[in-house]
Amino acid sequence: MKAKTLLGWGLAAALVASFIWFAQDDGTDEEKGFVYLLDSRSNQAMPLEEALPVAKQMRDHFAVAVSARPTSSVALLTEPQQLLDEFRRTQDAKPATPIFIVINKPYADTKKRLRAEIDNQTVFQGSKRVQLLQRLVAVRATDDLGERDGCRMLQDDIEYTQWNFRGLALVVGDDTIEPLRQCIQRIVQAQ
Repeated sequence: MKAKTLLGWGLAAALVASFIWFAQDDGTDEEKGFVYLLDSRSNQAMPLEEALPVAKQMRDHFAVAVSARPTSSVALLTEPQQLLDEFRRTQDAKPATPIFIVINKPYADTKKRLRAEIDNQTVFQGSKRVQLLQRLVAVRATDDLGERDGCRMLQDDIEYTQWNFRGLALVVGDDTIEPLRQCIQRIVQAQ
């Protein structure tokens, strides 16, 4: 009789623990990654989230937090050395703010080279390297989404940066809102 009671209490405790664990998942933890929409439109009177309603689809499909901000509010670094200098300068800052670095075409090669350069640094090892990767946001343009493999490359970039960096930033301009919307819808519908 005692064994059944203990087993029952054990199952009840496991159920409560799993419920609490799932209830804490609010979709905003950093481990899932981020997609930043950097607004470079000429008229920013309408918030980018309203101009680009697929942000919710991106959130749901990729399990990432989506944040929009003006491009002018972000310091965009262009060289790996700038990235390392910025990290050294701000590594003890609380909260740890994202560090944005521009990647160029071909994005697949550039993001992997960036990761390799960080991994090959002898200055940052162990927890410092992890801290750097958890703050790193790769920034890419969205002007190629109408090209043949543009949507597939975007999906690859989001998924790669989700696992290797803090996330991905997409520079969204007047002429790229519609192609980005169509691309995200195609990715979501294909799954």
